[in-house]
Amino acid sequence: AAAAWEDAGGGNTFSGDVTINSGNLVIGTAGKGIDFTAVADNAGMDGELFDKYERGTYLATIVGGTSGDYSFHGSGTYARLSYRVLGDLCHISGMVIPSGDNSINGILKMSLPFTSLANEGSSYTNDTYHPIHIHVHGDGGMENAFIEIGAGQTVGHLYNLTDAGVFEEIDESRVDDMFYMSVNLFFRIA
Repeated sequence: AAAAWEDAGGGNTFSGDVTINSGNLVIGTAGKGIDFTAVADNAGMDGELFDKYERGTYLATIVGGTSGDYSFHGSGTYARLSYRVLGDLCHISGMVIPSGDNSINGILKMSLPFTSLANEGSSYTNDTYHPIHIHVHGDGGMENAFIEIGAGQTVGHLYNLTDAGVFEEIDESRVDDMFYMSVNLFFRIA
């Protein structure tokens, strides 16, 4: 069947499938994107527009809570997705490979490619917790490492949850001078 264009009072509508054999579909205006209003809605839904996508690499830094940082020999990849219903999301994956710096002190923190979303009201928090895997750490008590990304932050804090249910900071004494850390996480961004 032939495709048909119609004037819909300020915008055009199109009936039929669209195939782009060469080139890209370019959204030329910020805040515009793919609108999914024709699909069934869940209760509480407040948007159906996919209006941003970005991906790349970033060089994370591992820093100490009080001082110092690790040299970094790896990079993470990220994807930034924007949905009106969820806000902007950032997905990070990759492996960080810092090399030792004896001047580091305090809880270890990993830099993020974007600032996390601030809290929205008193009954909701944007803090998120994500399991991580720390390889070659030399600490037999490291059972369940995770990264906490607090609301409105540019870094995530590293913690361990023991098998006994105790939360512990991961500081310089818990890792070797050279260690590997695998991350794969999503968080809402400002």
